[in-house]
Amino acid sequence: MKPINNSGYCLLTPEMLELGNSETPVEPTPEHTAYTSTCREAIYLMAAHCPVPGRKVMVPAYTCWTCYYPFKELGWEVAFYPVDRNLRIKKDEFLSILREFQPNFIFAQVYFGMDLNEEELGLLAEAKKAGCFILEDLTQALFSDRTPEMVDAYTSSFYKWLPVADGGYVKSKYLPDGLDEHLAENTPRLQKRRLGLQVFRYYLEIGDRALLSAATGLEAAGSLSNPYGKRSCVPHRMSDFSRRILAAQDLEQNNRQRMENAACLFELLK
Repeated sequence: MKPINNSGYCLLTPEMLELGNSETPVEPTPEHTAYTSTCREAIYLMAAHCPVPGRKVMVPAYTCWTCYYPFKELGWEVAFYPVDRNLRIKKDEFLSILREFQPNFIFAQVYFGMDLNEEELGLLAEAKKAGCFILEDLTQALFSDRTPEMVDAYTSSFYKWLPVADGGYVKSKYLPDGLDEHLAENTPRLQKRRLGLQVFRYYLEIGDRALLSAATGLEAAGSLSNPYGKRSCVPHRMSDFSRRILAAQDLEQNNRQRMENAACLFELLK
């Protein structure tokens, strides 16, 4: 295995630590985009700035609590639509809930790097005709270059793919520029995740499983570190530490390494 892995952890090398801790100016956030500490905070921002009136959202039934909790925290009604064993939207059930629930917002999710297929895009187009705002979560396909015309916004988590301690984004033409500039960093979360990533690197170097347990504990503690409550989605900005590292990434090399890792894992699974 090489330095970048597919486990949810990425190695925070001494060089990256030095880069993140430097005084290098942070690049401006791209227009109509917000960089947040977590993806759930990015979802919260998009829901709070949804241009379509109403507070009812459809969310896939197979998802993490972090994907629907932002809507709950804002007081929205949530309806879950089912996906089949291939993790594709169940057409008839989706359309039935769309008619009966009459949402104003659809949260769509891709799984394990698979873009939405033509049938799923057709379902989102039907929802769009019904007046819904469409948000697509690309956390499991961060580098997808598809931009379906019916999708109004995209969100994703950076730290699931890249060697940064925190970071997510939301992008939409409906978002005002500079939305993240005056948000505070989530310092407790950042500190725990940074330490966890360093301990994980030592685990890979030494092989002591006690270090793996410590890294996992710090990861969990970091995920729940929030001054507003452990499940709060109140937004924080992505840390300057992580943004410096993000700006220096060779994304093509990252993707090549992940493909090599995936091939290696596939051979082991066989």
